[in-house]
Amino acid sequence: MSSEFLDPATSLENFFILSPALAFHDQREDSVHYSYARASVDLVTTTGSSKTSSLKLTTSTAGGLATFVVPNLSLDQAPLKNYIRQHFLSGSEQPVLALQGVTHAVGLRFLRAEGSHCVPFEENRMPLTHAESEQLAGAIQGQENKVLLQTTSEFIVQCKSSAELTADWIAVLHQAFNEDKKQREQLELLLEQLITTDDVKVIEEYANSPAAETRDKAKKGVITLAALSLASTLRNISDASQIPDEVDYEFTQSNSYPQRYLLRDEIDIAPILGYLPYNSIVSVSKTPLPEPDRTEQPGEEKQCQFILNVDPVALGIAAVTLRWGEDSLSLSWPLFPPATITASAATQKITLEITYGDYNKFTTELDWDEHIFLEEADIGWHSIIFDARQLSGAFKSITGEATYIPASAGVKKNKYSISFSNQIWSSEWLLNTYSREGDGYIEYSWKGKPNGLFPIDYDSGLLKATSSPITLQYK
Repeated sequence: MSSEFLDPATSLENFFILSPALAFHDQREDSVHYSYARASVDLVTTTGSSKTSSLKLTTSTAGGLATFVVPNLSLDQAPLKNYIRQHFLSGSEQPVLALQGVTHAVGLRFLRAEGSHCVPFEENRMPLTHAESEQLAGAIQGQENKVLLQTTSEFIVQCKSSAELTADWIAVLHQAFNEDKKQREQLELLLEQLITTDDVKVIEEYANSPAAETRDKAKKGVITLAALSLASTLRNISDASQIPDEVDYEFTQSNSYPQRYLLRDEIDIAPILGYLPYNSIVSVSKTPLPEPDRTEQPGEEKQCQFILNVDPVALGIAAVTLRWGEDSLSLSWPLFPPATITASAATQKITLEITYGDYNKFTTELDWDEHIFLEEADIGWHSIIFDARQLSGAFKSITGEATYIPASAGVKKNKYSISFSNQIWSSEWLLNTYSREGDGYIEYSWKGKPNGLFPIDYDSGLLKATSSPITLQYK
């Protein structure tokens, strides 16, 4: 199972909340089949004309005690079915609902001018400090923006995967033989290398958007399958002439992987409980209640909205993962929409990891901020301009090649072809350096066909540049 949590609002098809329920379409099922579950617990339950608060408070001259007991009531399917018919189905199609298993954790968030902190209910009970007890009593009386009821829902949905490898397998066999790679582990590394160079292609299909770990497992599964078959072929080959001229490999693997989803719902209790009789919710203890020690509590919490403002498909991004403290979140593939994360006030850093389709990664540590807005330059992409306008009068055409030489070991080189003629004498190379700083330099060379009756081609030789724009040098 993936250790990362996914955001159901961006990762599950047609996800919606119709309080107190949530629903979504599981892509493994027909279009009319939807899963539903409880998204939030009932703060107030209604029996006939009677309304009862699930939250109770006992106050004292010292601490306080809050309890939260919710009857196990079934969800009304009719509003969900109406919503699905109106928004997602056509004609006479009728939705079919299946109950999704979900685990709830309930707590109270206490709001103050300097911040907030959340305290969970444990076995339906929550000891309170005197200050928290007074604040909760005020919220029950109708004072808004004092206390929020927080429901955290966790559930699991299967992601169905299908991964296929395609390549010129005869060429792969020859390369493996020439490099003396006949063992499964060696062939797995070779296949990953060939995927990086696009000599082996991975075709992926998923039902339910995959987490980064799921995609990695699906790819590694089909790579292992291919490596085993290639090893079997190469086992008895001692000469290149023995490699077959034709092979009918079909490397396809299907699987299902459980994925975890996390949803937080918060409501202000004041507008709901403020209309109920105060004495039906709050009682007073004749003896002082113990006050809990809050020194080990997480304390203040804060949020960060993360936005990756790039075209992930054009850049070949395969996965985006955020990590902070002991928590992590995998953004929804393939568009990786904005996400809001919550952490303790002490959290200062967020680690961003971007995985590309060629298995290369970009990792950076970001300072925590209320809003993090990243563009191409922030994740290692740099615009390199080649300028040959000053040579347009002397040359008919120019061709050349540039190579990015990274400063860090383990980062692959990138190449770019230069071509100028007619009215086009400048070009832009969008270079992925896998580094925010753009460490490294660019080697380039070019050849030009001069104007004139008896032109002699000019060769620049190997040149070096460390910044953009790069003006082609001519001696």
